[in-house]
Amino acid sequence: MTNEGTVSKINIQKEWERKPDPAELRIAATTNTNKLASAIVSKFKDFGYAQIRAIGNGSIGVAIKAVAISRGSLTIIGIDAIAIPSYFEVELKEKDEQGNPKKRTGITISVENR
Repeated sequence: MTNEGTVSKINIQKEWERKPDPAELRIAATTNTNKLASAIVSKFKDFGYAQIRAIGNGSIGVAIKAVAISRGSLTIIGIDAIAIPSYFEVELKEKDEQGNPKKRTGITISVENR
């Protein structure tokens, strides 16, 4: 039997049970882009990589801009950084009208040395 036509299921994380990575930065649409870029450089220096976790269009836009800015700063100190995006889905404690847990989607951008 082949696996043709099967769709792999996305791993749903329970946000309140998840232990954050020490190099992870969770951001909002109102996050200051330059401060986030500095935080990315700082996490990179401390851990050798950084992860930015964003939910929603506004925060994803801020994350992309901050990665571009931080890449310039990292280049000055001799690091050729790359950004690797990944998709995630989280299950919240809140319930919808039918009593099912609410879900949100977002991206995680890993900033690593090439």
